[in-house]
Amino acid sequence: MTKGAITQDSIERCKAASVTDVVGHFVSLKNSGAHLVACCPFHNEKTPSFTVTPAKNRWQCFGACDTGGNAIDFVQQHKDCDFRTACETVADLMMLNEVNNGSFDELPISINYLRRKYG
Repeated sequence: MTKGAITQDSIERCKAASVTDVVGHFVSLKNSGAHLVACCPFHNEKTPSFTVTPAKNRWQCFGACDTGGNAIDFVQQHKDCDFRTACETVADLMMLNEVNNGSFDELPISINYLRRKYG
């Protein structure tokens, strides 16, 4: 069965997904002022160089990787997957349900809310 095309609107929703929530699913983030930091999941290091900036909804590695981006970019690099798989992963994490035509219906709830409420 062939999957439908993901609409541009669905892609934009995935790009706008909370980087903090998506990255936080894979990496343990710690508060550091207006940012969240961690050791980069893409290379070995002892001092955190990986930063998430919630206000800009972006992540950045200031270490050996020297890379950054949005939620989709992070999932693509972390899971070494294609764009479609990354969009589907972000949609699953952020509770955007895929429907038959390939678009996503957004539910007004975040993964962090569920973690706080149900452990």
